Amino acid sequence: MGKSILTCDIGCEFGDDIWEADEATLGAMCLEALEELVPGITRRHIGTRVMRTRIAYPVYLAEYEARRVEFTRDTGVDGLLSIGRNGEFAHILMEDVYWRTTSRLHRWVSDSTTARVPVG
Repeated sequence: MGKSILTCDIGCEFGDDIWEADEATLGAMCLEALEELVPGITRRHIGTRVMRTRIAYPVYLAEYEARRVEFTRDTGVDGLLSIGRNGEFAHILMEDVYWRTTSRLHRWVSDSTTARVPVG
């Protein structure tokens, strides 16, 4: 069975309680929030990696811009979606992230379901 990687952005400021929290605590916070969207995610979770950065917006480099644009259309890995603010390499508002992610997932599920239906 395949694996998925989820990235979760947690707003914080350098030195605050969230910034100082350990990986297990931050991972548990994310899993608790995701459980409603992905039932059973906590029991299927295989690891957490926390990255802290004082700047939280995409930085684009000209030398990989063509690949970045290509990646927004296709990851190059069958069944791998890269969505959301980080996955799209886009500095977009969180409300937009929700609607863009929901739309992209619905399209993917619809396309996947259609592709699996036997013809004839």
